[in-house]
Parts: sequence; structure tokens; C-alpha cells
Amino acid sequence: MDDESHFSFDGSDTANNKHFYYKEGENVDPEVHFKRHKKFQSKVFVWLAISSREHSSAFICPSGNSINGNIYEKYCVRSRLARFIRNKPSDGNNGLLPYPANVIAAYENLNINYVPKEKNVPNVSQLKPIERFGRNLKREVYSGG
Repeated sequence: MDDESHFSFDGSDTANNKHFYYKEGENVDPEVHFKRHKKFQSKVFVWLAISSREHSSAFICPSGNSINGNIYEKYCVRSRLARFIRNKPSDGNNGLLPYPANVIAAYENLNINYVPKEKNVPNVSQLKPIERFGRNLKREVYSGG
């Protein structure tokens, strides 16, 4: 399986860190109360493939860069995923999900099985173990792990 995720540098995209609450009458430091926030926080893009026994090398880049099909194909599929699949035993069911035409062509060229778009159930993260891995990874990153 492979997946990508975006991490903010300050943890502001995690549910517990999004808002600041206080009760009327409490003394709150003005630097906290009136702290300015960017509309879009700086983030980092992380891509990783995992199996039940190991993981690939990660592709990490600042999110300001556009992660399009060409970059995904070059740095994720051809540079990391193909090597990862070649070096591990497989049952042929990789659970891969990207849909840009050049990425699908790369999968077919490299004989990598993938899940067709029409068979991918959207927004059902509990069916995708990689999503749990991503949530746990974010929890570890933001807790200092």
C-alpha cells in the first residue's frame, strides 16, 4: 500500500491545536490571545509505501511545491515504489490508488498492480490500513515521538 499525507510544521492542523479557548474574565497573555496566524500554514508532503513487514524510503518535500502526476510518477512510483515492490515478496495485491494517466501508465509499464478508480471506495478510511498508519504517524510526530 502507498499513501501520502501533509504535516504542518507547527501542528496546527491537528484537532487539539486548531483553536484557543478561554473563559470570560480569565487573564490571558496578549501574545497568546491576539496571536496572528497565516491563512495557510507551512506543511511538508510525505509519501510512503508499506507492507506487513517493511516500508519504502519516504519522499518528503515542502507542500508549497505542486505535487502533480509527473512528480508523483518520478519520485514516488519510479524511484521508490518500483524498487520497494521488486525487493519484497508480494501476493500481487498492492492496494495502490493514484489515477493520473502517466502514473497508471507507469504502473502498467512496471507491472505493478493497482486499484482502479471505480473500485476505490472514497472517504472510508477504516477500510484502508494505510490511513490508520498515517494518523498514528501524525500523532507520533506532534507528540515529539
